[in-house]
Amino acid sequence: MLQTGAKNYGVHFGPSALPQEETAPRVTLEPNFYYPQEDVLWSFCSTHSIGWNIAMPSYILGAVPDAAMNLAYPLGIYASIRRELGEKLEFPADLRAWEAPHVGSSSRLNAYLEEWAVLDEGTGDQKFNAVDGGPFYWGGAWPKFAEWYGLEAGRPSLDDAGYSEIKTRFEPPPRGFGPPATIRTRFTLVSYMQQPSAQKAWASLLSKHNLKAQRLEDMDVERIFSFADMSLAGSGGLDMSMNKARKLGWHGFVDTTECFREVLDEFVGLGMLPPLGKE
Repeated sequence: MLQTGAKNYGVHFGPSALPQEETAPRVTLEPNFYYPQEDVLWSFCSTHSIGWNIAMPSYILGAVPDAAMNLAYPLGIYASIRRELGEKLEFPADLRAWEAPHVGSSSRLNAYLEEWAVLDEGTGDQKFNAVDGGPFYWGGAWPKFAEWYGLEAGRPSLDDAGYSEIKTRFEPPPRGFGPPATIRTRFTLVSYMQQPSAQKAWASLLSKHNLKAQRLEDMDVERIFSFADMSLAGSGGLDMSMNKARKLGWHGFVDTTECFREVLDEFVGLGMLPPLGKE
């Protein structure tokens, strides 16, 4: 069993074909470490006459002390700081990102799917998307996220003057035709966490709640928060189809927004985030 992810579809390079399906060809605009891992897996399993599976989750939701790619934790820090400063929970990207299709992957459901793929008859030697299986849009989740922290939810600004624009690098993009995506943000979490006011607020929360976390000045802010920035702004829709797994008997489902809340609570239990709710 090899777990890779949505970058298999080149979503980090720009818009890819929707929905993302397991039969999609490799995206070779730049080297992708997932592909040599697949080649090694297939070669090893062929040599030793054993079966293989590959699971491809989206943004994984799970609470662990350290992870290079974690969506819930940086957003929990962001909301906690906004609450500490008495500010509304501003959404950093534009209306396109607010309304773009998105999928999440509960870490627990990933594990169940991977166990199913390895043990069930008829699923061997195949790749499977591994996502929660329900609709998720930041426009629907953001107001709930703000409510969990007792905050007013900001919306995308409809004034074009407030945005910075970045175009994805490749034309055509991973979908194979058409223009690159234009990503528009008013700010990024990376830049926000480098502001003295945010650093001072987080330091206050660390002391107030005796958290087992670093000061922002000591964190690798680029690594921790850029992953969330990529999810919030996006470069195209993310709609990884679960049709293949469902046709073979997989019926696992998680409400991604509910999972997001559960994971934030688990981070509180780990002492890495202050409690949710109003303060």
